[in-house]
Amino acid sequence: IEEQYKMGNCDVKPNTWSYNSAITAWAKSRDPDAGLRGEGILRQMQTLWAAGNADVQPNTITFNTAISAWGNGKDPQRVVRAQALFQEMRKMYRSGVCEVKPTVVTYVSMIQVLIKSDDPSAAGEQADKYFQEMKNENIKPNPFVYTNMIKAWSLREDRKAKERIKEFNSYLKQLDQRRR
Repeated sequence: IEEQYKMGNCDVKPNTWSYNSAITAWAKSRDPDAGLRGEGILRQMQTLWAAGNADVQPNTITFNTAISAWGNGKDPQRVVRAQALFQEMRKMYRSGVCEVKPTVVTYVSMIQVLIKSDDPSAAGEQADKYFQEMKNENIKPNPFVYTNMIKAWSLREDRKAKERIKEFNSYLKQLDQRRR
């Protein structure tokens, strides 16, 4: 798209949506370098945006899909890189960039990255930190959050894990009863 636009085809001007679509493709690709590729596109967007191209401003979807791309890749640094993107997103939002507000999808994406980490036994403890932070930010957990928290804790087989799984199952049941 970029090349066609540079060659004078104004009908195909790249924008946030087209870049987000490219990051999504990498996130779904299962390519070992998906995280690196997805983050690379995000960085390209940021460069263009900083240069004054408002059509390519990264948004919440941009960051969420880049985080997911790291989770679906095979890079040994995928958790660290996803966490860095998450922290960058929060910092941008707190500095006034409202378009990158973390949402429940952001937190689910981070929990999923932890589940797929090289140290799955630590996923529950780490996911709990995101769960607590989400609640502190007044972001309401949904069934995807609770289901992924159960998955994170199910990677361990100790007393604490069993208690946390039971607790999250209880939350799911309460949520289901409220919906009826």
